[in-house]
Amino acid sequence: MGENIHSIWQKFVLDGHRAELSGDTSASQVHSTIAACEEYRSAIDQDWLKIADWYAPGSKAPRGKDGKHLYAEHVESLEITPQ
Repeated sequence: MGENIHSIWQKFVLDGHRAELSGDTSASQVHSTIAACEEYRSAIDQDWLKIADWYAPGSKAPRGKDGKHLYAEHVESLEITPQ
């Protein structure tokens, strides 16, 4: 099992290296994963001050609208007319 996983990872790395050499990393699984992780990290960094207080001992996260109300607002925004 370990050798199989190792060969899969070796293929990912080789594909990523070939993508770098060709100058097109958009189709590389490795580069796509790294880019997704970077986007996630950036989003957390940018919004951290908004959510950081939620993790302080004894604090409570502010509650917005629940899913039921958000869905109702969405349906209303569609302006569906009864037939």
